[in-house]
Amino acid sequence: MAKTRRKILSILLSLAMVVSLFPGVSMTAAAAEEETTHMHAVSADCSITGSEVVSFQPLPADIGSIDTAGTYYYYLDEDVTLTSTMEIGNGVIVNLCLNGNVLKRNVLKGDDCGSVISVSEGGELNLCDCCGHDEPHYFYTADPSALNGAPWTLTEQTTGDNITAVTGGVITGGKGQYGHGGGVYNGGTFTMYGGSIVGNISYIDGGGVWNGSGAFTMYGGSITDNSSFNGGGVYNNGAFSMAGGSITGNFAMEGGGVFNNGTFSMTGGNITGNSCDGVRTYGTLNVSGSVVIAGNRNGPIAYNVYLNADPQNERAIKPLNVVAPLTAGASIGVTVDSSFTPTVENPVAITGANSADYSNEYFFSDKSAYVTFNGGDNVVQLKPGHKHALGTGADLVVFDKQITSAGGTLTTGNYYLTEDLYLFSNHLTITGNVNLCLGGNRLESTRSGPVITVKSGAVLNICDCNSGERIHSFRAPSNDGQTPAAGMWVL
Repeated sequence: MAKTRRKILSILLSLAMVVSLFPGVSMTAAAAEEETTHMHAVSADCSITGSEVVSFQPLPADIGSIDTAGTYYYYLDEDVTLTSTMEIGNGVIVNLCLNGNVLKRNVLKGDDCGSVISVSEGGELNLCDCCGHDEPHYFYTADPSALNGAPWTLTEQTTGDNITAVTGGVITGGKGQYGHGGGVYNGGTFTMYGGSIVGNISYIDGGGVWNGSGAFTMYGGSITDNSSFNGGGVYNNGAFSMAGGSITGNFAMEGGGVFNNGTFSMTGGNITGNSCDGVRTYGTLNVSGSVVIAGNRNGPIAYNVYLNADPQNERAIKPLNVVAPLTAGASIGVTVDSSFTPTVENPVAITGANSADYSNEYFFSDKSAYVTFNGGDNVVQLKPGHKHALGTGADLVVFDKQITSAGGTLTTGNYYLTEDLYLFSNHLTITGNVNLCLGGNRLESTRSGPVITVKSGAVLNICDCNSGERIHSFRAPSNDGQTPAAGMWVL
């Protein structure tokens, strides 16, 4: 950036020499040229052609509060450390291009608090980041669960343990005002086209972004490695629409990626790698398109979308809504509140009615003890069981019937073992079309005769989804203890 500024200065000096040769010509045009060198549209691709192209002015570090109503265009001509929170007042529209640089506050390790940017009710922030800026910014990646410090902090060090490079423009170093919104505190309208909100912290809600009663729309960029008690990446109490971009690596006790207490509509982008969960929702959650909410964990346990009780009916889960078709690449893991235990007789609905069967391709249970399946009106439900194909290239089969130690007759259905099973009173008799998954377990009879009998006209398919992962030890028959002999092997 320093080289760029020196180049501009050289050009201006050259212009001054030329202008001096022509009396009556002032430096006004040259000065105007310097002020309008940063021009593009406020959009995801920062287009430099078309009627939407505008001119941006450098953002001063002491910008403070902008209270005079109007539309402003600012960009970072270098890294900027704000002396106080940038406050956008009622009737103020700010279009901010990060221009590949860093916008930060230095309050993370002190007692002071303050968001990097605050948008008041009636205010508006449009954030973009010029394309083509690939100079990295280096962060020290500390433990994000340490709420008494920054999850990520800028560093001059470029290599070593826990050093991560982030390219493009960055908003960082905020500690949420009043415990809310470390990076951006939004009570108005916030639209994010690009840039990264990284390494901010809030003790209560919204480490990266706090969206109160306002509207937050995310088309691109990333919200990464922020930390809070609720909503490490985003806390939403208003309307949050996510059409693109990523929310990754954030931490919170609830809602590591997103804590939703309002309306969250997701049509694109991905929420991955957050802890202690991906999306914790008490409000309305709408999904469509190729959304991805997967790979979020609480330690070793998967927690992607956590559905809670319906405030209008505490005896039921508040389901998410598929408001338009899900498309290729969509993947949504689901966990339900622990007070709801799905059973075969009483499965738990995790969506409302749908226009198609989404249970196999797009939804999955975070807990291996449960499977998603298609219920009436194409409602996606959870019930005990597991799901896989019988063989390579075959369709998925939901194994949802368990065999008891009583044995007996198995009619048409898909059965599975959850543990070693000893048949004490009866053998298994197959009278219909039966698929049986051993699940790495042992099916053993204590009675004489066959363990399984397949009746005439019946069909039995046996598979083992955990084949080779568990070892069962047998003792071979021997007359002298060393030489194998004819006879039955014994467990």
